[in-house]
Amino acid sequence: MPLRYGAGVKGKIIEAIQNKVPVITTDIGAEGVNNTSGIIQIANTEKEFANAVINLYKDCQKLNDISALSHMFIEENFSKKEAEKIIKNILNKEPSLLTK
Repeated sequence: MPLRYGAGVKGKIIEAIQNKVPVITTDIGAEGVNNTSGIIQIANTEKEFANAVINLYKDCQKLNDISALSHMFIEENFSKKEAEKIIKNILNKEPSLLTK
């Protein structure tokens, strides 16, 4: 289901992860951002959101863990190296794209 409001939310979530900023979002906000277990937290109600913020504020180890996982997530999914691999894979499957 596409977002109805807040264009660019996915990009903002990826940018926050890239900057190792903890992310608390709703199910809709997390749609399409895969493999983020341990990195982003889902909170669909005001109470869940408030509790998630408080819990992160009190847990320095969890913040450090999120930071480490965030770095690994970006390297595995959004690094220049990964982008090059994806482009090479596409071009290998569709060599005709090179002549257009």
